[in-house]
Amino acid sequence: MKRAIQVLNEMVGVGVIGEYAIAGAVAGIIYAEPVSTKDLDVLVTLPETPGGLASLAPIHEYLRKKGCSMCGQHFVLGGVPVDFLDAHDPIAKDALKQAVEVEAWGERAKVVRAEHLVIMALAVGRHKDYARIEALLEMAKIDRGLLSRLLKRHGLVRKWDAFRRGAA
Repeated sequence: MKRAIQVLNEMVGVGVIGEYAIAGAVAGIIYAEPVSTKDLDVLVTLPETPGGLASLAPIHEYLRKKGCSMCGQHFVLGGVPVDFLDAHDPIAKDALKQAVEVEAWGERAKVVRAEHLVIMALAVGRHKDYARIEALLEMAKIDRGLLSRLLKRHGLVRKWDAFRRGAA
């Protein structure tokens, strides 16, 4: 994990990606209990093509030049499969913008806030996402005011209420 974070920081430093934030299960590990995960999800800002589409090409080119291999859709950085996710939807954009810097595996890393992990999991709504929400609520220091504002901003209040009633 340490090497993967180093490469992400290098990519920001040389301008391959604008910014990044660790998301998904690995971010959840930072705030709550360890879980099994196969990859590292990383929200990134991607450059656009002349046609206005986001492009992973600069990431692919940079990592290939560094000798990184691929496993399916993932680049393998320091033995860790990494999934680069374009922060294009409003929740992901907000999560990336408000990401916090933490010490993780001996490196400085940007990580999605716990409150954003909650609303991202709620928006996806799978059984494992609800379990992640429960773990975060139990173990992480959740700013309830921020969570409430995020739920309203992203239109998730009804879904949150259903989740809290056990009907999600």
